[in-house]
This record gives sequence, C-alpha cells and structure tokens, in this order.
Amino acid sequence: MTSLSPWLKPTLLGPLIVLWSLITIGAVLGSMPAIAGERLDGWLIGMLWMSFFGSGLGVLLIAVDVLLLKLKWRQLPTGGRAWISSCLTPMAVFFIWTLPFWPPPESVVGLFVFLVTPMFAAAFALRLLFSARVAAA
Repeated sequence: MTSLSPWLKPTLLGPLIVLWSLITIGAVLGSMPAIAGERLDGWLIGMLWMSFFGSGLGVLLIAVDVLLLKLKWRQLPTGGRAWISSCLTPMAVFFIWTLPFWPPPESVVGLFVFLVTPMFAAAFALRLLFSARVAAA
C-alpha cells in the first residue's frame, strides 16, 4: 500500500456518517426535543455529542488496526471491508450497551470501563471479522 487514504477515509468517516445520519433522522422524526427543547437545538447538541463519540471511535479503530497489523493477524482494511466494519462499529457499541448483564457504572473508573470496553470490543471484533488476513511469507 503506497497511500494510507484508502484505509483512513473509511476508518474516520464511517462512524461519523452513521452517527450523524442517526441524529438527523431522530431530529426529523421529532424524538430529539427531549434533549434541548427545540428541534434545531436538539439536533445541534446531538451532532456535537455524536461528533465526539464518532471521533473517539475513529481513533479507536485506528488503534485496533495498528494492533492487529503489529500482531500480524490482519492487514489494514480498505475498500468495502473498511466501510462496512467502520459503519457497523457504532451500532455494535450501542448493542453492547443495551445488553442486560451490563451493569450501570458506580464510579469514574466504572464509567470509563462502561464506555470504552464495548467500544474496543466492537472495533476489535468487527475489524477481525472484516479485515483480510496477513499473507504468509
């Protein structure tokens, strides 16, 4: 690979596009006013929060990709595989957060574990599933 662009574009933009789309659909359908009172305000606050969350997922996806490449388990995902795994990551994180055995956090460390562990698990599992294996030399 001579350029990192085919890997970085879907890795960073995939989670953001999905999250921005979900917030916009929520604002249009009217389920966002509970956050800020008005549709535009709720949409803007939602876009701000999801931008932070999506950026964090993008950085985590990069870290997982580098880890898998260093362990020589997977290549950097490009093309459709990168887009699919990047776009599914936010949905996988939301799914893990809704599991009934996942207890609510009771401390700052618990909150950090509650937020980051599902993000890492979803990114790791999806990249392991959708990335190509490293060719044996």
